[in-house]
Amino acid sequence: MAVLLLMGSRLMIRTFVALPHIDPGFRAEDVLTMEIAVARGRYPDVASVPLFYEELCIASTRYLPVRSASPASRVPRATEMGD
Repeated sequence: MAVLLLMGSRLMIRTFVALPHIDPGFRAEDVLTMEIAVARGRYPDVASVPLFYEELCIASTRYLPVRSASPASRVPRATEMGD
């Protein structure tokens, strides 16, 4: 059992070391991400939260020179993208 744990730990450490050097499959230049917390008092219904994020993306980028905008629940950190 100890040998299996050691092997698993070694593989996990090797993966974490290699992460910054892996191509993410998209260009990460000129990408802006931000974290926004939803006021649960204002949006108590779970179904209304995705609508809030979608409307926020559309409203906040309407007057900006952007190609696209999208809400996401999880985005890679800069260290995961090799920056």
